[in-house]
Amino acid sequence: MALAGEALDVTEPEPIDPGDPLLKLDNVIITPHSAHFSIPAYMAQMLRPAEEIARVFKGEWPIGLLNPQAKEKYNRRWGKAQ
Repeated sequence: MALAGEALDVTEPEPIDPGDPLLKLDNVIITPHSAHFSIPAYMAQMLRPAEEIARVFKGEWPIGLLNPQAKEKYNRRWGKAQ
């Protein structure tokens, strides 16, 4: 299976080597890893942790919960949360 295209904002290593073959492909877009340098992103960085804590205090799961095993372990130990 071939990819029709790819868009990256993070590379390994970063910054990408100027001789990297990806830079020569017409169907690849690579942008600098700088999305966090915007006012909306800065505001989210300030507000999101407090919003997540408030969710937990209300008995809800954090939106940013990325580890399903943590949820399963919590439910086994403390009972099912909302």
